[in-house]
Amino acid sequence: RTLTSTLMFGQPATCFAPVGSSASLAVVGFKDGVVRSVMRLDGGLLLTAAFKPHKGPVTAVAVTPDASRLVTAGEDGTLFFFNIAGPNAYTPVCFTPIGGAATCLDWSADCSKVLVGLKNGTVLEVDAPGHVD
Repeated sequence: RTLTSTLMFGQPATCFAPVGSSASLAVVGFKDGVVRSVMRLDGGLLLTAAFKPHKGPVTAVAVTPDASRLVTAGEDGTLFFFNIAGPNAYTPVCFTPIGGAATCLDWSADCSKVLVGLKNGTVLEVDAPGHVD
């Protein structure tokens, strides 16, 4: 295999998820609480968005199959929900305290809930907000 491109940031990446089925866009969580959106282009990677929802490391990110919503989880014990499609891409919708550090998460099949695994071994099911324009 050949390394095709790199994009350096000042913090370690902690998690990532593809956006949509084309695999040309991904969201990446970082140790400093920042989430970045990165697009793969011919000849390299391009930073398309950056925002800091968490007070500590981002531990998990997940995108809905239709690429319209993003949820992020952190060691700070919160989930943040974002709209990521349309003119207001990466607009925060809400945040939800979950009572502990998350280690993983994913959307339910119908995208109405988020399943979250916590560092202490607890698994949560959290109602997801609807898409907000």
